[in-house]
Amino acid sequence: MQLTAEEFLTGFGEGDSGSAVFRIRYMSGITTADRVTFDGTTYDIDEIAELGRRRSLELRTTIVKK
Repeated sequence: MQLTAEEFLTGFGEGDSGSAVFRIRYMSGITTADRVTFDGTTYDIDEIAELGRRRSLELRTTIVKK
């Protein structure tokens, strides 16, 4: 069973602000080996959840430590 975005974010503890969930249009070929760059910050993809039938993806990520 897949975690909800809220469960994913609270699972790391309240003090951790290094995680984010991105919802994007469906794109084939995205894996956990890929990264997301948003607003100058790079995130590792930890988990990918497909929403609907090839409608969108939910990318659960953590910030890449420099």
